[in-house]
Amino acid sequence: MPDPIREIAGPAGSLEVLLEQPAGDVRAAVVFAHPLPTHGGTMHTKVVFQGAKALARIGCAVLRFNFRGVGRSAGTWDEGRGECDDFRTATDFMAAQYPHTEIWAAGFSFGAYVALTEGARDDRICTLIGIAPPVNRYDFER
Repeated sequence: MPDPIREIAGPAGSLEVLLEQPAGDVRAAVVFAHPLPTHGGTMHTKVVFQGAKALARIGCAVLRFNFRGVGRSAGTWDEGRGECDDFRTATDFMAAQYPHTEIWAAGFSFGAYVALTEGARDDRICTLIGIAPPVNRYDFER
């Protein structure tokens, strides 16, 4: 069962988050990003919700969060730049909560773009999971 929805301090104000805990020991801490906010993407999107549940079943603690301007997260859409900052903030939170645990980056669609690009830059992240990354829409080389 997920912990209650709560907030963490983000670069544009608070970020609404939900932490899924596994039944047993934590094998990895996962930051899971949602699809494009301007098209209705939230941390409650079906693929993100089911992905978090599946990862929790295999022993992962999973942090889902709403990007700035979505749900109860402060701020406004920032064309992907600020959303990458939000992902880094969520990663910092999970690294602090699980200091001796592998950190994984995951995302769906736009969230996959954010997770893959930020995960490739952050040495703390050892596993990347991209579900339907929008390879023809964003520059993954940046």
